[in-house]
Amino acid sequence: MNNQRLGARFDALLDSERLIAIVRENEEKSALLYARAVLDGGVRLVEIAMTTPGALHAMQVLQKEYPEALIGAGTVTDLSRAAEAAAAGAHFIVTPNLDEEVVRFFDAQEIPILPGVATASEIFRALRAGARAVKLFPASVYGPGFVRAVLAPLPGCRIVAVGGVNADNASVWLEAGAVGVGIGAGLAPKGQDVREAAAQLKILLRRQP
Repeated sequence: MNNQRLGARFDALLDSERLIAIVRENEEKSALLYARAVLDGGVRLVEIAMTTPGALHAMQVLQKEYPEALIGAGTVTDLSRAAEAAAAGAHFIVTPNLDEEVVRFFDAQEIPILPGVATASEIFRALRAGARAVKLFPASVYGPGFVRAVLAPLPGCRIVAVGGVNADNASVWLEAGAVGVGIGAGLAPKGQDVREAAAQLKILLRRQP
């Protein structure tokens, strides 16, 4: 996919779906099984954490199997991982930290990136470096009130809440002004079918036309 189109497509999906499913597993096989269940449930933004063995290969497999979705790389903590993710064709990037070099690296290639931030100062730095949106992490430490407070001086800031967000509290973050949420293990309550849980959450969070 042309990188110039990635940003617009990522923004459109985030605005409408408001959900990024995070896949973090102990092996590639289980990562693929979980990701396929989520995608079959209708989720269209899926992040494969690079802490998962074979993460980038799994990402490429899913990109071919689900061309209607965007499959990105997560836990891209430094320039070394950034280069690997870009070379593998990640549709978008998510980091747990703010590394402005990494942000500028992907901005130059027009690949959407959600850098991890935890303060207003980090948000300003991320946006100045070229981020289109930011990832509040770990969101549960700060609470929805943090989002409301930040949006007062930065009304156009696009914040995705990640960390401690689950199917039960996701809508609270959206009501506070977050543009979306990232959910990993909390997507499917224990014992619930992942595909069914993903489909239900997609319906709950999707922005109505």
